[in-house]
Amino acid sequence: MKKTTNINNCPICNSTLINRVIIAYDKTMRSLSSLYPSNLFFKDYKKISLQIYQCQRCSFAFLNPRLSREGLNQLYGNLYKTVYYDDKRRHKEFQYQDYFKKLKHLKKDGPGKLLDFGCNTGVFLKIAQDNCWDVMGIELSYQASQIAKKRLGNDRIITGAIDELKNLDIQFDIISFLNVLEHLPDPNLYIKIASRKLSPGGLLFIVVPNYDSIRRILIGENWSLILLEHINYFTRDSVAYLASNNGLILKQGGPIDYEIFNRGFFEKIKKMFRKNEGSSYSFSYGRDALIKLAFLALITDFAGLAINRGDFIYYVMAKKSL
Repeated sequence: MKKTTNINNCPICNSTLINRVIIAYDKTMRSLSSLYPSNLFFKDYKKISLQIYQCQRCSFAFLNPRLSREGLNQLYGNLYKTVYYDDKRRHKEFQYQDYFKKLKHLKKDGPGKLLDFGCNTGVFLKIAQDNCWDVMGIELSYQASQIAKKRLGNDRIITGAIDELKNLDIQFDIISFLNVLEHLPDPNLYIKIASRKLSPGGLLFIVVPNYDSIRRILIGENWSLILLEHINYFTRDSVAYLASNNGLILKQGGPIDYEIFNRGFFEKIKKMFRKNEGSSYSFSYGRDALIKLAFLALITDFAGLAINRGDFIYYVMAKKSL
């Protein structure tokens, strides 16, 4: 049985002025259904259309209908049993090194207290810890949190979600949400609680898929980041509203350098090759088509980096000092 929920109001500003703007399909779900034909969850959802609505007031975009909390938990439970997350982890260390460079520039007075919400297996926290930061992480997945505990120590990782964040009696200099907010049913609530856990002058460091990306605008429903698990799609205006609504100041935003030469896009180009019986490769599509796609990938990556319109973007929200 499908565990979905419908939304009548914008999850960020509560406006009823919402319009459907995209109908797409989760291509990852279709692939997983073929790889794991006995998995009923993947089979059930591979043909479900993903409908994106956008708010006319704050410009926030979101899936509607979307998976309920129970449905999301089922999805992540099934994904963790596949090669899906293993493939995504291959380049995590390089990705998080890029994030950490930005974080260091945010706190010029040296290392401080850092909480990473949705810390996964703790790769980002380990990089920060090795650079003398006092770190702590919260992770919903039991499997991922156990790996993080081995990496950082049992006292550094909490298994859980919103309640664990709410109950923490500690203030932090920086709280990070790295590719997490797009998965959360109520991002407004998480930002509100996180802002209370910041010390005066503390910062929220957020990385999210960029709904304003050039690639998304060009290819629409074929954008690779339209996924069943991505229930939220952020624009700069919606992030600014999210900050001001929770007493924070939106300080800056910028491109994620790591995302240039987007691996997901180039993986699709690579699949246009088919292996012959011998050791050589031939084009399953025309050579000209392949060159055009590669050129499109390069242009959109460089343009996105230059004008903050890449597939991923970071934002910094600041808590007012006393």
